[in-house]
Amino acid sequence: MGAGRVTAGRAEAGRATAGRAEAGAGGAEAGGVTAGRAEAGRATAGRAEAGAGGAEAGRATAGRAEAGRARPLPPDERRAMLIGATRALVAQFGTRVTTKQIAEAAGVAEGTIFRVFRDKEELVQAAIGQALDPAPVIAELLGIDTTLPLRERLIVVTEVLQRRLLQVFNLMVALRVHGPPERAAGRHRPRIAPNEVIMNEVIRLLEPDADRFRCPPAEVARVLRLLTFGGSHPLITDGNLMTAEEIVAVVLDGMLSRTGESHC
Repeated sequence: MGAGRVTAGRAEAGRATAGRAEAGAGGAEAGGVTAGRAEAGRATAGRAEAGAGGAEAGRATAGRAEAGRARPLPPDERRAMLIGATRALVAQFGTRVTTKQIAEAAGVAEGTIFRVFRDKEELVQAAIGQALDPAPVIAELLGIDTTLPLRERLIVVTEVLQRRLLQVFNLMVALRVHGPPERAAGRHRPRIAPNEVIMNEVIRLLEPDADRFRCPPAEVARVLRLLTFGGSHPLITDGNLMTAEEIVAVVLDGMLSRTGESHC
């Protein structure tokens, strides 16, 4: 009987061990399921993170595209830009310039031109009018320091006049005309001719040294203008233009008062 109880005890112990093993297996299986769920969670989180990164990258790309688009110009700025581009091209090609060339030079679509100007002719005339406008020359002359020594002051004046003349000469050649285009210069003809306004400024810049000349400042200014015109014309000079220093040397050395000489 004692042996039977021992055997029964062992059998009971075996069943307990088997139960624990089964429980362990179940726990392991449950752990595997939990681990699988955790792994799936991490994958879902990874996809969410990747999606968020893609959205952020998309927003960044959109931002760069937005920044890359040029700011629309106000009408006045767009008009000035087109005139500036056309002015340079007219000096090169004359009225043969095309709207395609103008659009490429201005960096705009060709259709933009016709939202600002009626046609190419109106734009070309606006460019010619700007090229002949004396206002920039007058502004330069007004900015010259009257306290500069006479020779230095007159060289600066001559350089301003030469730039103006060369610009007009080049435009005339490109347009194949023999004088400033009347259509551009005469639409709103001013009371005082542009050249007269320019010469008045030259006279003003000579007046501080009026007592040093044999002739009145107005006559000195006239001689300076004539010599600057002739010395700056590519045909008159055979392409060998006089420098501002050379022009001033001729004017001053020929116009300065000498002791005992009569005044004109």
